[in-house]
Amino acid sequence: RKFRNLTPNATFNGYIDKDSVKEGGNNKEKDLIPPLKEALLIEQGYICAYCMGRISLEWNEKYKRKIEVEHFVSQELKPELSLVYNNLLGVCNGLSNYPSEETMHHCDKTKGDEGKGNGKIQLKKLDPRSKNCEKLVKYDLTGSIIAINDDTLVNDDLNKVLNLNNKALKAARKIAIDNALKKMRVEKPTQQWNKAFIQKHQEEWLSMKKGHFLSYCMTVVWFLQELMNKPQYNR
Repeated sequence: RKFRNLTPNATFNGYIDKDSVKEGGNNKEKDLIPPLKEALLIEQGYICAYCMGRISLEWNEKYKRKIEVEHFVSQELKPELSLVYNNLLGVCNGLSNYPSEETMHHCDKTKGDEGKGNGKIQLKKLDPRSKNCEKLVKYDLTGSIIAINDDTLVNDDLNKVLNLNNKALKAARKIAIDNALKKMRVEKPTQQWNKAFIQKHQEEWLSMKKGHFLSYCMTVVWFLQELMNKPQYNR
């Protein structure tokens, strides 16, 4: 807000969320905490607003922070929102692991005429800033994320705009479910599970630990709710 109000003809590209600074006469770079990225990380519990993968201020192999600032409504569509904080999201790098495989790009990096990376594409129904967003989706045991009631607009957002069902993300969500199951089985044999036990684990996945949500947490929350709905555990 300070930058927007005090800078003539302010643009987002003119805003510098400093990552490093030259130190004294030795010309070494010293890491600084970029305030905008830090604020988004704290607000989101260090997970990507779209895929729920881990984001952080650590540097990746390409010397970029493991977080990027995304405009929910793109700057191309609504430049007047480019410096409005509630239009900004913290997201993952989106393509860093598969830079040459466009079918693997996701979140704000999805390519094609209908991908978010196009810059002129707006999500039709999903909005991660809304508490109701999770009510529009469900998951399955393969790690897929699916629209409730097969809603066409939600499916388009998931699969075309954000590409959240690429093989890497599906595998990561399945691993999260498998790890949750493994932890529960270590704690108690399956035949001893009941609703209270499953609910306790669900609450752990819904809670932050030292300010961090667990990666892909809502996938596991969905899975544990499905377990609690089964008659053998609903006691």
